[in-house]
Amino acid sequence: MSHQALGIDLSKVERLSVPNILHFVWIGDLNEVNTHYIDIWKKTNKDKQIFFWYDQDSSLCYLLNNAIRDFVSVKKIKNKDKAELKIKNHAFKYIYPKIKAGFSFDELVIEFLTKHEIPYQRPPKAIEDAWFGNRGFIKKSITELFCNDFDDFMRYYYYEIILRHNIASASDIVRLLIIYQYGGTYIDVDTLPYIDNIYHKLNEYIRKEGVVESDSFLLFKTVCFLKKINSEGGLPEAVIGCDENELGLDAVGFEEIKRLIELDLTDFSLDMILPLGETYVHKNLLALGSLRRFKGVYFNNFISSHQKSKAVRIILRVMKKRYRFLERNNCIFDCYIDDGSRCYLTRILPWRSELTTRNYCVTSVLTGPGLIVEVLLGLAYKVFSIGYLIEPSSIAEYMQNPDFGIALFQHTIDTPDGAYSTWRK
Repeated sequence: MSHQALGIDLSKVERLSVPNILHFVWIGDLNEVNTHYIDIWKKTNKDKQIFFWYDQDSSLCYLLNNAIRDFVSVKKIKNKDKAELKIKNHAFKYIYPKIKAGFSFDELVIEFLTKHEIPYQRPPKAIEDAWFGNRGFIKKSITELFCNDFDDFMRYYYYEIILRHNIASASDIVRLLIIYQYGGTYIDVDTLPYIDNIYHKLNEYIRKEGVVESDSFLLFKTVCFLKKINSEGGLPEAVIGCDENELGLDAVGFEEIKRLIELDLTDFSLDMILPLGETYVHKNLLALGSLRRFKGVYFNNFISSHQKSKAVRIILRVMKKRYRFLERNNCIFDCYIDDGSRCYLTRILPWRSELTTRNYCVTSVLTGPGLIVEVLLGLAYKVFSIGYLIEPSSIAEYMQNPDFGIALFQHTIDTPDGAYSTWRK
């Protein structure tokens, strides 16, 4: 079904140009950042500024979590999860008020661990100026985002870092604040530009033979691309070392695919990757990463909007309401106990235990793509005057039509670094 069939006149919806800024976020130790993907974005989008957002005082967030976990694991305690929860509660109540008073998170982490006799190994800290020196990135501080009307989000940010060690959720919060306050395009550091168009001969063979491109196959194509741009030529090592069984192919088909990949990459240069160019979004809305092979599915690894978008403001407001719901139901410092009562937001109450139980049902709808899509769908009915007989799932699928300007496809999420992302779990 098209937008015409839905009764939508897109010509009446104003579009605004997005600022020429690419935003990247890193929470943690700068020594651990792989900037190779960012460099590729920079080289293929020369008209864009690169804003690199980080928290210079959060380099020890991993150390805090690992030290507490290791400390609990060697103790002769029956309920280790409960013991870990209790220590992290103490950590938050010790650290957060002092952060509000202007003290450094990293220094407070060391203070807390020392005070509670929790062993730790402090890694060497990257020298900030040297790290940024020759990269051509504009250095931005995450903490500046929590000023004025956004101070509550600082509390939610540290809830995630200290209590859950959910860096993905902390990053979700930050990226929405960035897009609202600055506008531009946010990109995950493990996301690459769209590269599938470079495989002309291979993709023709895939279509002709009806080859199903699994996640492993798509990742294989990305690895071959990365090996090519990091070598001086020749067949990428990934092609030589890969097992055809991983790709669901027979030996003959695999040999042909290797041959075609080599042909496609022979004369490859970064100039063949299409730049994002001028990006437009509907006024007061936003555009969100998606993949054509997943109908009605969106990701927040790739977000674009103009500054002060009302939709982004609403998303942040809904997020705040959901955190307050958790606070009112005592599900921040304690694990949820199901009493049988149900409401629309009951699904987020297992917030504290989500990462322990590995039942990943909270983060997406609290801070991630689930939250964004729910708000967008609600707005779509109003903005585009869509009849309520149309199911939300249908609207989500229809919004992938390029005419809507909601779905962004110019990215690659099947990457070696992206294979470990939380959304894949």
